[in-house]
Amino acid sequence: MNKKRYIGIVTITLILSFLVSTLISLRSVSILMGDNHANIYATDICNELHEFLLEPRLIAQSMSNELANNIVIKKDKYSEEELSKLFGDYLNEIVRKFEFDTAYFVDGSNNRYYSFDGYARTLDYVNNESDRWYSDFTTSGVPYSLSINNDVVQKDNVMVFVNCRVEDKKRRFVGVCGIGVDKEKINELIQSFESKYNLKIHIISAKGIHVLHEHDKKETQIKKMLRTHKPEQDYKYEMTDDGGFLISKRIKESNWFLVVEESGQVKGIYDHLLLWNIIGCVIVLILVILIFSIIINHMDKCNVSIREKEEEQRNIIQSLADIYSTMHMFDLENGVCKEIRTNDVMRKVVLDNQGKDIQTIIRNAMRVTTQSDNLQNMLEFTDFHTLPERMRGHKILSQEFFGGKIGWARASFIRVQENEDGRVTKVLFVTQVIDDDKKREEQLIRISRTDELTRAYNRRAYDEIMEKEKMMNREDL
Repeated sequence: MNKKRYIGIVTITLILSFLVSTLISLRSVSILMGDNHANIYATDICNELHEFLLEPRLIAQSMSNELANNIVIKKDKYSEEELSKLFGDYLNEIVRKFEFDTAYFVDGSNNRYYSFDGYARTLDYVNNESDRWYSDFTTSGVPYSLSINNDVVQKDNVMVFVNCRVEDKKRRFVGVCGIGVDKEKINELIQSFESKYNLKIHIISAKGIHVLHEHDKKETQIKKMLRTHKPEQDYKYEMTDDGGFLISKRIKESNWFLVVEESGQVKGIYDHLLLWNIIGCVIVLILVILIFSIIINHMDKCNVSIREKEEEQRNIIQSLADIYSTMHMFDLENGVCKEIRTNDVMRKVVLDNQGKDIQTIIRNAMRVTTQSDNLQNMLEFTDFHTLPERMRGHKILSQEFFGGKIGWARASFIRVQENEDGRVTKVLFVTQVIDDDKKREEQLIRISRTDELTRAYNRRAYDEIMEKEKMMNREDL
C-alpha cells in the first residue's frame, strides 16, 4: 500500500470518527438542553416565584381565621364607623408589621370593601368591570388565588393580590381578605430571574394576555402554544425558529401560565460545540498525518533496507547456485522446500513427492541419487531431526557420496537462519559434483606412491605399508 493511499484511509477514518463523535456530542447536548432541562428552568422559576408569594398567602390565610373568629363574628355589636375603624386598624397593622403594600377585607354580606384606611367603597361586580374579580373568586370555590387589579384605594397602583376565602367555624362564607404586592416588585423579581437564567419570562393568562412582565416577541407562538396546553400537562415544550425554545408551566395559585423563552442559546451551544469539534478534528488530523508520515517514511526506509538485504541475499544465493549442481532452501520450522537450482533427477523427485513432508522428499532424493554403499551414511546425514543439533556451532556440514550417474559428489547443509536459542531453523541444501576432483586426487596419490617408469611402489609406499604392518602386529600382540 503506497503512502498517499495509506494517509488517505487514515484521514477518511478520522473524519468519519469526527462526524460520529460530533453527532453524539450534539445529541447529548440536545438531551441536556431539551425539554427536561428546560422544565428544570421553569420549575426553578415557579418555585422561586411561589416562595416569594408564600408569605403573603400564609398571612392572608392567618387573616382569614382572625377575621372570621374574632371580628366578623362580633360585627353586629359595632356601628358602621366603629367597624370601619376596627377593620382599618387591623389591616393597617398587617401592612405595617409585614411591610406589604396593601391589605383588604370584603364583607360577604354587603360587599363592603375595607382597606388599611377603613371603609373604601361597596363593590359592584355586576356593573363595574374592575370588581369582577370578586365575583370570579367567590364562585370559583378555591380557598385562595392570585389576581391583578388596580388598588381600590390607590387607584393608580396596579397590585398583585393574594385573595383568601373567609369562612366561619361552620364553613359558611363570610367574606374575602387578601394581601396586595405592587406589580413592579414582581416585575423586578422576574427580571432578576431573567438575568440569573439568561432567559425571557412571561406571566400570561389562559387567554394569552400578558399579566406580568410583558415581551412582544413570540406572542403569536405563545398564544398558540397555550391553546394546546392540556389541563393534565404539567408543562409544554416547543422549539422556536431561531433555535431556542418555549416552555409553559401552570402557576397553581391562579389561572396563569409561566412561559420561559430561550432565544438561540441552545443553537449557540451547538455552534460553539461544532466549532471546537472542527478545530479539534483539524488539529488531531494534522498531528496524526504528521505522525503517520514519519512512521511511513521510517517504514519505507526499513523496507528499502530489507529489500536491499533480500536482494543481496538473493544475489549471494544465486552466485552460490552457479557453483553448485543443485540448491534447495529447507524451512525446518514450517516444513517448506523451496527450489533455487535443480537438475532433472531432483526436479522429478520433488514433483513425485508433492504434498509430502520435507524429510520424505530429501530421503527419496538420496535413494535415487546415491549408490547403495553410501546410502546409509547419506540418510543419516540428511536426517532433519538431528540436523539442528549437529549444526550447533557450525556454519556448514558436508558429506561426500558416490552417485551412480554423476559419480562423486559433495552434499552440504549451510546455515541460513536460527532462532533465539541458536537452533538452526532454515538451511540451504546444496550438492556439488566433485568426480573430476576425486580423479585428480587419486592420480596424485598414485603418482606419489609409484615409480613413473616401472609403475612399481616407491620407497614412500613401502614405508607406509611397513608402518601399517607394524600397527597390525601390535594389535595382534
